[in-house]
Amino acid sequence: MKKKEPKQAWTEKDFVTSLDKVMKKQETSNPQLKRVHAQLDPTFREILITINQLLLSQETDEKIWIEKIISYKAKALYPLIESLLALKKAKNSQNPI
Repeated sequence: MKKKEPKQAWTEKDFVTSLDKVMKKQETSNPQLKRVHAQLDPTFREILITINQLLLSQETDEKIWIEKIISYKAKALYPLIESLLALKKAKNSQNPI
């Protein structure tokens, strides 16, 4: 009888790769999970902060913040959506119909 070779321990890279595959599969069956998964990205909060700085900036500084948001490319999409939804919610809570 042949001995089974011991399985190698998972590395952090193996875990990340596996998790990424599972998340992509989940997103295929449930596209709404893309928003949830986007919030797990380490840059999500950084982008939200940049968006808030744009909203609070003087008109003369807007271009700087806009360029920074653009530099995040597609990663900025979900933080921008979350910011818009937060503004909508705040507006609706101040002016209920």
